[in-house]
Amino acid sequence: MSTMKERLAEDMAIPAKDLPVSITYRSKNAGTSGVNATTGVVTRNFDDTVVTDAYVREYSLRDVVASGGALETGDMRFAIKDADLSTDPKSTDQVVYDGTTFRVFKWSLEEDRNVWIVSGRKV
Repeated sequence: MSTMKERLAEDMAIPAKDLPVSITYRSKNAGTSGVNATTGVVTRNFDDTVVTDAYVREYSLRDVVASGGALETGDMRFAIKDADLSTDPKSTDQVVYDGTTFRVFKWSLEEDRNVWIVSGRKV
């Protein structure tokens, strides 16, 4: 675990060139969700889309502090081309990246680039 001073030093460093990565975007569909009365397991229905050229980074400590509480340490920023998503993002959606599932909690469309900026928090 790094110290606050180390995190600030990392945030100020010149980042390496971003490389696209593969993610799975999970859109909540209109199918039924529910709780199994026997097991108590909650089931949710999602439509999965594999996006092979998303750009991903963890929000920096500077971003978290500047957000006024909207962001938390560990929140992720996903840049996804509009053409790669079949619907607009929603708060019921999820992103799976590197084996971890993130709940979508914020999104905006950069119309000049046709790119969604999607923020996710670990489930």
